[in-house]
Amino acid sequence: MSSAAEIAMRKAVAVWGRARWPGARVVHELVVGQRRIDMAFILRDHLVGVEIKSARDVIDRLDGQLETFAEHIPEVWLAIDRKWTDQEDGYWSVGRVTVCGDVATDGLIRTNMHGRDFTSSWPARIRRRLTVQMLDLLWASELQSIAARHGLGLPKRAAMGVTIPAIARALTGDQIVAAVCAELRARKAFPRFPASDAPIPLPHTTPTTML
Repeated sequence: MSSAAEIAMRKAVAVWGRARWPGARVVHELVVGQRRIDMAFILRDHLVGVEIKSARDVIDRLDGQLETFAEHIPEVWLAIDRKWTDQEDGYWSVGRVTVCGDVATDGLIRTNMHGRDFTSSWPARIRRRLTVQMLDLLWASELQSIAARHGLGLPKRAAMGVTIPAIARALTGDQIVAAVCAELRARKAFPRFPASDAPIPLPHTTPTTML
């Protein structure tokens, strides 16, 4: 269960993210491999993930979490409480992740390196070459839906080991990103609390649900 501190950070991140990515569907607890990222902002043609670490959290698994998220999500942010960044040794290598703090105020990126504060408006790290890896975020039924919409001629219940390679070879990178985002925007099954935005149906279809 989320702590009060984490809930407050989720609310702040939601306000900040809606302003930064207008039109995005905001969801909580998106499954990424064997992990879950706290929040995701799903646009028509882009996916952003935000991992949240409040003062009540622990960060011993953080490096592994961020590595997994960065393998499948083009833009990943870490929203972290000052408890961790204000420590002398509280800065670690986050690689392909953009670190942000104080998101409820001005959206600037604040962190701490070797005990020294600094503020910067660094641009986010976005991995535009990351496309096929996003297919791993989808369920089998969602992949089947993409294959059907693009007329790939696969069996109706084709396994993921069949649909993913077929989609990867038949669609362009932009088409893959748009298709994945469309399925995630339409997905119904997210936790009831914290509440995610309502599903956005696929054009002329009904959103998919987990069987």
